[in-house]
Amino acid sequence: MKTYLNYIRFFINYQCISVIVERDDVTKGKPYPDPYLLAIKRLNIPANHTIVFEDSSSGVKSAVAAGTYCVGIGGENLLSVGAQFTITDFSAVKIVTHPNGQIMISFDDQHQLTYINP
Repeated sequence: MKTYLNYIRFFINYQCISVIVERDDVTKGKPYPDPYLLAIKRLNIPANHTIVFEDSSSGVKSAVAAGTYCVGIGGENLLSVGAQFTITDFSAVKIVTHPNGQIMISFDDQHQLTYINP
């Protein structure tokens, strides 16, 4: 087991993580889409139902190339490499789930995503 997996288990509820993609799992890492494509495959969900939060240019490029919806964390410079928009940090992110399968994620007054489970 990798050291960082122990770190993850120590600091967060590991049971809520269903898929982990490590650098060694793919031939080409970021900025290539391979890490996100593998995660999407393992999760068995369409790329366009995936939201990625990235804080680096190479990560944003990777996520966008994989066909995901990418939110940049940090500077607005991430917009120039493909992030749909940016947030400063996670403090404003709110996630609401409904019994009918609907999930709503709001980032601020202007940005809100809604997914309805088919």
